[in-house]
Amino acid sequence: MGPAILFIYAIGAWFEKRVNSWSGIPLQFPRSAVASLACLLATFINPYGWRLHEHILAYLENDYVMDHISEFRSFSFHSPGALYVELFLAVAALGTVSLFKQRAFGPALLSVGMLHLSLYSARHLPTAAVLVLPLSVAALTREARTWPAMRRFLDYSDRLRAIDSRIYGIVPIMLVLALSVVGVNALSGAGRVGFDAGTFPVRAADFLEQRTREPDGLGRVFATDQWSGYLIYRFAGDSKVFIDGRSDFYGQNILESYARIVEVRPGWETVLKQYDVRFVMVPPDNALAAALQLSGAWKRIYSDPVAAVYERIS
Repeated sequence: MGPAILFIYAIGAWFEKRVNSWSGIPLQFPRSAVASLACLLATFINPYGWRLHEHILAYLENDYVMDHISEFRSFSFHSPGALYVELFLAVAALGTVSLFKQRAFGPALLSVGMLHLSLYSARHLPTAAVLVLPLSVAALTREARTWPAMRRFLDYSDRLRAIDSRIYGIVPIMLVLALSVVGVNALSGAGRVGFDAGTFPVRAADFLEQRTREPDGLGRVFATDQWSGYLIYRFAGDSKVFIDGRSDFYGQNILESYARIVEVRPGWETVLKQYDVRFVMVPPDNALAAALQLSGAWKRIYSDPVAAVYERIS
């Protein structure tokens, strides 16, 4: 993303020249353009060279991945917390208009691009908020200085800024770090540090850990992609899972097989047998749990409100 941001700022500098009828080329244009090219070339310094870029482009151009992985789909405004996303989009849109009005074309073009990506894919929302909100708030603050009704609030902000300028930045940083260490130690002592047992299959994993003491080990486990990531961490990589959140490592065929199993489509048992899956860990009210319960090839060996574990018996 770094090369793209620098390139956008170079384009913005060129627009500023055209709009303001400057003679010559603004100094920011060659600097941003050269920095963008240098950063782009630096990305090829990796163990895989240009093939890493080929892999990423092929992954992002895969329509199946874009349509079936939730983080690549557009954000659902019916989701909890949608109000905060709406507020972000409103502030960002107003800030973008202000940036164009102030002829800050580099930040304005970056805001337009990030707003587009945010509406296209939910995974871009956090990055867009980090990049766009500071630009938008700064633009709106500059705009507000022309509004008499905002003068009192801006004067208060200026006084706070004067106080901040007298405080060394390292002081609040050290204070926050010290409080963080104290807080984490207190939570750790109370046993409240770790994965949320109401979201992740913590107790089911404890149960499966007992299986690792058997001569034949744990065996292969099928779980949701999020839970599989937890199991990899929980068992330090010793647990072989069907798939986890690193979808680009697995390819479309494995993703389609995963979807066939979780959606209990015809052939789901064949896929589990093909990959020699020994355990299945799913929420107890999941459709797959019901299908496993009815199947004569599987037996439920553990269940709690979060997860149920089924073992192959034939």
